[in-house]
Amino acid sequence: MKDQLRYYRQQNDLEYEDVAFMLEIPVSNYADMENGISELPLKLMIKLCRFYGIKPDELKSNPEKEPGKPAEPLADNKHDLVHEVITISDGEEDDGHDYPPKYDLDRSKRKISAKQAIAILKKKGTEINEEEAEKVLDFIYKMAPIAISIAVREIKWQQKLRDHPNGFAIKGKKYSCQLCGNGSDENQRWYDRFGLKCMACQSAVNKGIVSGEIVSNHSLFYTEFNLDHYFGLKGKDLKDWIKKGLLKPRVIPRSDGKGKHYQVFLVSDHSTFLPPIAMMRIGGLVEEEENGKIIIRNSHWYEHVNPFEYLKDYAILKYMKYKEPPTNPPATL
Repeated sequence: MKDQLRYYRQQNDLEYEDVAFMLEIPVSNYADMENGISELPLKLMIKLCRFYGIKPDELKSNPEKEPGKPAEPLADNKHDLVHEVITISDGEEDDGHDYPPKYDLDRSKRKISAKQAIAILKKKGTEINEEEAEKVLDFIYKMAPIAISIAVREIKWQQKLRDHPNGFAIKGKKYSCQLCGNGSDENQRWYDRFGLKCMACQSAVNKGIVSGEIVSNHSLFYTEFNLDHYFGLKGKDLKDWIKKGLLKPRVIPRSDGKGKHYQVFLVSDHSTFLPPIAMMRIGGLVEEEENGKIIIRNSHWYEHVNPFEYLKDYAILKYMKYKEPPTNPPATL
């Protein structure tokens, strides 16, 4: 399934952050799904299918189909998405989650034309052609109902919080936890001034394993995905570093107490070892020529700075292996 996830994201000119926003999960959790580290829950599959306008079968692993092969648009008069869901979920019933509707991208109904979009962006210093403007508007019109739905829901919860200042339970709808991204193993969430959490993460906050502040501020901690993405640290090496005490994870137990639910590495616990995560978020999209074709890729932080100088104040430098820093860092788009 990971090949299909990557294919449809790239076909729609989206970044990890865009899809994660639409699914209402942390970027790291979506990245894990696209990289095959974790599975895509059924409810998120439904959301993606409606967003991309495809059939659920196109996101399922199917050895008879070429990975990443595009699907025909989901025609309202031919395919019932509910029936497709029943087929792949072995009879699991919908829990009433308010998934966004299918999107009407009829450009003739828009109040903002491509020419107006071009003019607006030009004032902001960005120049695009009419075809690119239409794609920008397609994306905005797709995302707008989702953003509005999230905002309205948040307003309602904030209003309820006035009467329940310590928070309240939300039952039945499997919203994703804002800390771990989990959205499929429990039928109850807890909402308070820190945000929405699964019961395992809420219990960890109550017990002081982690603070509530990290729920809405992901710059306060590293995840396993972050350590892999920024430093190439994973698997056996990660376990060795933890065993040696170089990294001190805050382990969130499962709700039933049997094993680990999630773990984070607080920046405050590693102030002399790990840099603030904001330091690692440099770089951007770069153009390169490969086999006579221009490709666009994401550049890494170490392509833009001298790693030895950049991390000189942090002990992680002593334990890492580096490539030679580039003499001419790529210019981001």
